Amino acid sequence: MKIENIISALLLFCILSSCNIKEERILDEILNEEEMVALMSDMQLAEAIVKLQVNRVDSTSVFADSLFSQVFKKHNINKEKFKKNFDYYNSNPALMEEIYNKVIEKLSEEQAGLKGEMQREE
Repeated sequence: MKIENIISALLLFCILSSCNIKEERILDEILNEEEMVALMSDMQLAEAIVKLQVNRVDSTSVFADSLFSQVFKKHNINKEKFKKNFDYYNSNPALMEEIYNKVIEKLSEEQAGLKGEMQREE
């Protein structure tokens, strides 16, 4: 009976350790919250630019792809890694809400800074 318990414990240990390794590999590809906030802030700005240019640019999708590619390049990621990170954070609604709240805060601060610069120039 003791051999069965030892074998069961070893099997359980192997299963648990393999799950941990898979999770570590996934987390290695995930941006931390600060990086995700910076990325999502830039993506929101890019989306706003695309929306402003809809009537001015003949091929909006090409323009959008180019703009998003520039954001990905700035953050040293690609479209697939962005999707993986977005899906990861989106799978935890409370965490994604926290990310978006920080994005809103960051963009609001940037907007206030730009307004201040414009007033000083006048």
